[in-house]
Amino acid sequence: MIMKNGDRMVGRIISLDHDILTLNTPYSNGLPLKWSKIEYLVSDSRFKILDTRGNLYIGEIKMDTTTKKSVTIISEKDTIHISRLEIASINYYANKKLTDRLKMNADFGFTEIKASKAFTLSLSFGAAYEARRWDLSFDYFSYASVTDTIHNSKGSAGLSIIYILPANWFLLGKGTVFTSTEQNLDHRYTYFFRCR
Repeated sequence: MIMKNGDRMVGRIISLDHDILTLNTPYSNGLPLKWSKIEYLVSDSRFKILDTRGNLYIGEIKMDTTTKKSVTIISEKDTIHISRLEIASINYYANKKLTDRLKMNADFGFTEIKASKAFTLSLSFGAAYEARRWDLSFDYFSYASVTDTIHNSKGSAGLSIIYILPANWFLLGKGTVFTSTEQNLDHRYTYFFRCR
């Protein structure tokens, strides 16, 4: 990448959102750069590119070296040239393998305090899957504490989906369930669905 002031940078492009390109470099993770200040960039990584008309492209990106006003998207099927002003967002897009698009995390915690005869236990899990036009994520959290004979616990689980439609529209749905003995909640459900 070459900036308009002549600085050269090497790194991995993470995303472009609201005219800010985020770059991971060997010396800085999440380095924010103004999209309008970038003179030239090229990357052989795959990206999910959404333009201002709602068209979605997946491919490598390269800026035009002559006019510096357009971006070339090299996909498996063809090569597309669009104005850099028409790009709404860029997100790193993993390879075709399932393991590249599936992200999972888990966390387990245990604490014991002998003086007050107390212990806490926590467990959390999350999973997310990214496809061409949709993202799906699931999260779970559980927490329990015991002090002498007093037992408290709470937990939650949630599922969300985002589906990108043409013309800059998307569907968003999310649902959660929450329980808490502290707040005397057996089950509280929240959900919403939105089209924008």
